[in-house]
Amino acid sequence: MFDRTANLSNNQIINYKCDPSEKWLVLIGIAPGSPERPQLVKGNMQLYSVDQQRSQALEAHAASFASFKVPGNEKPSILISFATKSSNAGQVTSKLHVIELGAQPGKPSFSKEQADLFFPPDFADDFPVAMQISHKYGLIYVITKLGLLFVYDLETATAVYRNRISPDPIFLTCEASSVGGFYAVNRRGQVLLATVNESTIVPFVSGQLNNLELAVNLAKRGNLSGAENLVVQRFQELFAQTKYKEAAELAAESPQGILRTPDTVAKFQSVPVQAGQTPPLLQYFGTLLTKGKLNAYESLELSRLVVNQNKKNLLEIGWLKISWNAVGYAPDYLFLLQTILRSDPQGAVNFALMMAQMEGGCPVDYNTITDLFLQAGQLPYVKPYMVAVQSNNVSAVNEALNEIYVEDEDYDRLRESIDLHDNFDQIGLAQKIEKHELLEMRLVAAYIYKKAGRWKQSIALSKKDKVYKDAMETASQSGDRELAEELLVYFIEEGKKECFASCLFVCYDRIRPDVALELAWLNNMIDFSFPYLLQFIREYTGKVDELINDKIEAINESKAKKNEEQDIVKQHNMYAQLLPLPPSAPPGMGGGFAPPPPMGGMGMPSMPPFGMLRHFFRLKLKRINPLLVRMGRTKKTNYGSDHSGESALKSSAPLNPVTNPRFSFLFRSNFDCNSTTNLPISIGSVDAE
Repeated sequence: MFDRTANLSNNQIINYKCDPSEKWLVLIGIAPGSPERPQLVKGNMQLYSVDQQRSQALEAHAASFASFKVPGNEKPSILISFATKSSNAGQVTSKLHVIELGAQPGKPSFSKEQADLFFPPDFADDFPVAMQISHKYGLIYVITKLGLLFVYDLETATAVYRNRISPDPIFLTCEASSVGGFYAVNRRGQVLLATVNESTIVPFVSGQLNNLELAVNLAKRGNLSGAENLVVQRFQELFAQTKYKEAAELAAESPQGILRTPDTVAKFQSVPVQAGQTPPLLQYFGTLLTKGKLNAYESLELSRLVVNQNKKNLLEIGWLKISWNAVGYAPDYLFLLQTILRSDPQGAVNFALMMAQMEGGCPVDYNTITDLFLQAGQLPYVKPYMVAVQSNNVSAVNEALNEIYVEDEDYDRLRESIDLHDNFDQIGLAQKIEKHELLEMRLVAAYIYKKAGRWKQSIALSKKDKVYKDAMETASQSGDRELAEELLVYFIEEGKKECFASCLFVCYDRIRPDVALELAWLNNMIDFSFPYLLQFIREYTGKVDELINDKIEAINESKAKKNEEQDIVKQHNMYAQLLPLPPSAPPGMGGGFAPPPPMGGMGMPSMPPFGMLRHFFRLKLKRINPLLVRMGRTKKTNYGSDHSGESALKSSAPLNPVTNPRFSFLFRSNFDCNSTTNLPISIGSVDAE
């Protein structure tokens, strides 16, 4: 939430976006143009920093954010691209800008780029209304009001393509991330999809634009075909110039892996190794591993390099993490590990660590690797490996690592290992260290017994070491009343009056009140039991008070309900007394009655038979009816009204999104842009089913 800047006053807001990290926001509006050229709409933009709580006002019609990784900087940079078209002293300027937001101090940054937007003469007053960025291909799409599409390269702001995609004005766009394009809706209600033609864009850029570098970059980004010859030619040029690092990066990112071949490995193997420099083959494998996984042949060659050359520093390089891909060939990993272990224990540990990080899991069982190191007597070397793989909770690893901690008397690490990883012989470890000369080790033994549910052994060990607090907590956690009361008796026998009072508090839920009172009375410890007894009495008094209150509330509710029923009966009796008695039968008629004669006279018009009675009922029902509604006996009726509202319902027709003109633009699709198969951008309409 932020306040608009002054440049957006009296503007029509047309767009709002945020960057992927939600740290930068942009708000865009349009307003009438300058007096000398009012038909050219003015664009205003507000850029807001969430972290800094500050805004910057700029002139722009469209903008969008992108994430871009600058070479040499591990953290991606946040870029903003915005398009402007303004008039100054009769001169119209149209620009595209790409800048970095929040540059990281001390890290390589993105170089600011800008380019011109070339509008044809027939589109002199046209202006950008939307911008989308393809993260898949690294392209910027600028869409104008009158349907022009500009395509630019994000990294260099180089123009790639321009064409008209709609004869009708565009008013809405959104990203189509799955295909690296965008959707657009025009005034006719047509939905358009613009995407990159993967089979033609690279030849288009290298041929018609004659931009070989951009063609290679597009091919690498999108893994596109069409640049094979260019990539191979560029690789050979870099190799001839002894730029092995750049050649390795090009091979690692080559589109469709055209340079990930045995010939490339052999080419790097043939380069002489200079003294004090990293071998080019090692640079190549390191670059491959930072970009992704090795293929089967590369994995095999790296394994041979490790075994045959026996380079200790080969496996100590931090950025060299093997990600094996056993496709068509599965090396004997255990044999490789055994071979390295014979001459380079530290290298074998690093090799085991890299195997543990392989996709799909370690190809050799952790128990086997641990046993191999222990049999070789390389316990000091194996500790980092076991710490790294202990998260898998393997018994052999846990027991070997716990053994190291016991020998090092590192009780803090031992306690942490026991808490996080429980797959080991717990009772065996506790029995081994329960007589250790260090008190801290014996405390760990008591803790292991408690975790294993050996409550009596844990309490006995705590009592022996006079760690009474641990004994009380263990008795309380056990949930065993007998254990808690036995501990209470122990404190009495030892004359530990303060411990007796503390135990009553810690084991409050486990000790019976009569037992506590009896023990205190018999052993002259009433004073030490009073806090417990007061708490007990207060707790049970509260429970009794709660029960009494619940009972009183139930009685009051019953009385109120009974009184309400009696009132309803009285109301019914009163209404029955208001009704007249039926007329008696005339003499000699044998019961029954005849209609009374017509009533008249006294200047009153005659009334039909029983008219007075019907009038009486109608009048009384009008007065009685609200009372009956409140009692839930009937629904309120509008007597004397002939309007039910049905005619109003019949006159209103439902809104049909297909037939209603206000919604028809979403479903009409009768325009299809003519597209040529060799163009780099494909435009087509999306038909609604």
